[in-house]
Amino acid sequence: MNIPLAKLKNETIEKLARELAEGVSTKNPVDIMGDANAERFIKAIDLIKGELDTIIIMLLGQTPKINKDEVTKIMQYIKKKVKTNIVFISSYTPITEQLEKEFIVYKFPEDLAKSLDCLR
Repeated sequence: MNIPLAKLKNETIEKLARELAEGVSTKNPVDIMGDANAERFIKAIDLIKGELDTIIIMLLGQTPKINKDEVTKIMQYIKKKVKTNIVFISSYTPITEQLEKEFIVYKFPEDLAKSLDCLR
């Protein structure tokens, strides 16, 4: 599968670098690092939401600051403020079950990639 990623505008890349934690990867795919909490996820989503037609968010269970409360904050923000399509990847059962109530969730990136490849 060779699925192209959208290229972020230079202005967006600069904002991501300026407003997120030092060391984040600001090119698509944006990597906000393993110590990200809901606030950093929300900030990243806010900075890119108008530029992409779909945002894929990967929430990993081993990420120390991601728990049900943090996921609730992310979900509430998305439902109130984001018109862009949102798809999650989460293989951590408690988070996956929480997300599945409101969003499309894939357990593994490969499953999402296969779905996207079928659309081309």
